[in-house]
Amino acid sequence: DPLIDKWTVEPDDSAISHWLHDGMPEGQVRDREYIYPTLFVYLLGAMQEPGHGMASTLVGLFTRPEQLEAVIDEPALIPRAISEGMRWTSPIWSATARIST
Repeated sequence: DPLIDKWTVEPDDSAISHWLHDGMPEGQVRDREYIYPTLFVYLLGAMQEPGHGMASTLVGLFTRPEQLEAVIDEPALIPRAISEGMRWTSPIWSATARIST
């Protein structure tokens, strides 16, 4: 974790540097084990969204044969089809948890 080592002693404007330093007493930083789960979600989310968007696009096209045929016949429609599939993919943290009490 050389970058985390660097941000620990040389804070900058990066998100991870803020996670390490913000809200901590002067001269102290959060333990890296504390920020690893956040970092994992941050990275994992960034990697999953395109795959989920592509899967949504394919499901939409395969379940609507007329749309699939239109895209095959007119490749210029591919960007619109991809945009529509991405629109169906909700971003991380877009839903809130509901808990019964």
